[in-house]
Amino acid sequence: MKKILALGLTVLVLLVSLVACDNSNDPPGNENNMQNVPGGRPDTPNRPTQTMDNTTHDILDGVAMVIQDVSPSGLSFSFENSTNNEYSYGSNFVLYAFRNNSWELVEPIIENWGFTDEAYYIFPNSTTDNTAVYWEWLFGELPYGEYKFQKEILFIRSPGDFDRFAVSAEFSIS
Repeated sequence: MKKILALGLTVLVLLVSLVACDNSNDPPGNENNMQNVPGGRPDTPNRPTQTMDNTTHDILDGVAMVIQDVSPSGLSFSFENSTNNEYSYGSNFVLYAFRNNSWELVEPIIENWGFTDEAYYIFPNSTTDNTAVYWEWLFGELPYGEYKFQKEILFIRSPGDFDRFAVSAEFSIS
């Protein structure tokens, strides 16, 4: 009887340990799997986005971001995809300012902010429509200077099997 009780207790401890260590239910994009900065982006634009399988991607060949209609409170952008792959992206973005000869993250002026959960697609061999982005609510109006606008692009092979890329474009406010 003591052996059965000891075996049962051992199995119970193992099950509790496995459940406590299992984070496979974390959704893609969970902040535990990404850098702790707005939108889950890398803390410097020169460092590539880290994927959940810890591979990195500096460049997304064949996909370019085009910036238009720049103002101190926003801009519009589109993507040009010259590949045969379909990509997706969300509403989140990151801004960097060029200060002291390096790119620095532009910090939000409010607390407890977030982006909506939307998905947009970049179809193969196409250009997306222009999308307007207004950041005055998050950063205020930007002073003159050089900036970098960055978005995360996903290449999804199948559910749970995807790569993340940081795609950015520089612009000036004068």
